[in-house]
Amino acid sequence: MNSQKLLPIGQLFKKSFGFYQEKFYRIATLASIVFAGYVVVSLATHLDREPRGGFLMLLAGLAALVLNFWVQVAYFYLIKEKDGNLDVKGLLIFSWNNMASYAWVLFLMAIIAIGGFLLFIVPGIIFSIWFSLAAYMFVFENKKGMPALYRSRELVKGY
Repeated sequence: MNSQKLLPIGQLFKKSFGFYQEKFYRIATLASIVFAGYVVVSLATHLDREPRGGFLMLLAGLAALVLNFWVQVAYFYLIKEKDGNLDVKGLLIFSWNNMASYAWVLFLMAIIAIGGFLLFIVPGIIFSIWFSLAAYMFVFENKKGMPALYRSRELVKGY
């Protein structure tokens, strides 16, 4: 396993600030997309006062949930991107094509962790820690499904 030396805190802050400065426009645009989704849900809540059972509100809520998930995947790929050649539209298109595989990794992670919590609390905590990096393994190492979970477990082993 390749272990790198951790950066000093001052250098870490400087590097993080540079990252946000370089990608500010795309980060802010993605955040505003999620915010717009929540505004739509809020408006649907206030507009849907009819006795239809809140169908409009449910539909808007599901759409906002998918939008939020989509933008979350786009954030991961924005972090991964090194050369800065993808704009927001490109990030969203690329992340849309990878959403099903990303959702599968998260689903497996959740099912295993919930199963561990149902067995007893301690296995659930252990499984949650083991698989906490699975989403990152999907994006950064292109591992899908169980290989992403196995790689995550490998990375946290010994800590």
